[in-house]
Amino acid sequence: MTKEELIKYFGVSESTINTNFPLFAQKQLKKGFLITKTGVGNKANYTVEKVEKQEVDKSIFSQR
Repeated sequence: MTKEELIKYFGVSESTINTNFPLFAQKQLKKGFLITKTGVGNKANYTVEKVEKQEVDKSIFSQR
C-alpha cells in the first residue's frame, strides 16, 4: 500500500510516518500489526500483516 493508504488505514498524520516510522511500527506491532517498508521516499511500499501474539520460552535465553 502507499503511504497515503497507510495514513488512512491507521488514522495517523503524515508526519508520524515521515519522522517516526520505526516508533510507529513498534507501537502497531504491540497492537498486532506487522508493518514492513520497502523502498524510500515517494516510491516506498508498505505491507501490513495481522499477527498473532506468541509466547516465548524465556528459558532459552542466557542470563549473562
